Amino acid sequence: MAFEQNALETLNSLKRSLARLLGTLPSPVARPRDLRRILGIDYKLCWQVLQIVQAEDLLSVAPQVPGRVAIRKLLAAARSAGAAEEAAAEVESVATEFARLVATNSGSRNGFDIMLASVADREVSESFVMQHRRGAFRHERYLWGVDVATHFRQLVIRRADEGERTTGCFINAKYGLRRLRQEVMPIVHAHQFANVNASEIEPFAPDAAEAAGALIIPMFCSKPVPKFRTFQGEQDGWVYAALDSEQIGSKASVDLVFGGVARDVDTTPDANGARKIICGATTLFPTALTVLELITHRPSFGVPAVNFEVTISPSHSGLPHRVQAAQQFSVFEKVIHVGMADKAAPATEVPRYAELQREVFKRMGWEPSEFDVFRIKITCPILHTSTALCFDHKII
Repeated sequence: MAFEQNALETLNSLKRSLARLLGTLPSPVARPRDLRRILGIDYKLCWQVLQIVQAEDLLSVAPQVPGRVAIRKLLAAARSAGAAEEAAAEVESVATEFARLVATNSGSRNGFDIMLASVADREVSESFVMQHRRGAFRHERYLWGVDVATHFRQLVIRRADEGERTTGCFINAKYGLRRLRQEVMPIVHAHQFANVNASEIEPFAPDAAEAAGALIIPMFCSKPVPKFRTFQGEQDGWVYAALDSEQIGSKASVDLVFGGVARDVDTTPDANGARKIICGATTLFPTALTVLELITHRPSFGVPAVNFEVTISPSHSGLPHRVQAAQQFSVFEKVIHVGMADKAAPATEVPRYAELQREVFKRMGWEPSEFDVFRIKITCPILHTSTALCFDHKII
């Protein structure tokens, strides 16, 4: 790739010229503090210079290349400290070439760093993407006026008594949900009471659900149990629950756990003839961590090959699947087969995880040792995308 080759050539020239410059200073430089002592400039700039000079993989340190103002400060201090003028002029020339490379290929330094990260090795790319995902979370929570510490979505599933149908218990929990602006009333849960592929959804805790108008499981929620405003979508069979509270900020942080049972769900084949089981979550507002779990019945499905998918928001679900999946979101987290449900390590970010699992299997009357746990943890998921654990199955 011409872009990658040009970038590497320029970065190598910068590395060599900076090394020559340091070699002409009045005393040796091995660490950032050595350079700071000699030049009297800020530590960050000294650290950036040593990162470049000592790097083996230059693409990994490209974001550390100082900007034009910082380069001018470095060279002014180096000249005052007695560095060779020829070496300083060479750094100045290469830095100008680097700035020209940025302008030609991107127009902005941020865009250029994104391009370089895309051609760097996986570790570098992952670090760069995670930096920006965390930054997006920090900024977007103020724009949307709400955030969530952990979103936990779980589906425990097995075959129904007959045919290709399945029965499953789902948990949808949001821990550490905070309203940050008074006027925001977040939708915290939505479900279909019935649809063409399943019988009516059974609340996990029927009495509490009837009282709240939502599929709440009070024993795992904050106390007192938060109140909700519920409303039904127009002709779509969906019921939405919004948090009804006047409190804002950390003191008003709440834990919300919803759950229900869907029996005799028809896993109708898709256009390719595949029957897909899906445990998914949509990131509707800024979330620090999403934990997805798909817990499958071994006598029903064997040990399936569970995949992870990221697609654009369901609001675009009318688009062809190829278009929905065309957004190349960089997600490096991997699905882990944690083991049998009775022995699986808990998801430590989920409060009272083990107790919740006991209640799920007790509610369903199922034996945990017959189930396998598949889990993925997604740090700062991208807003308005859907993440899902899924597998194509054939009931055995």
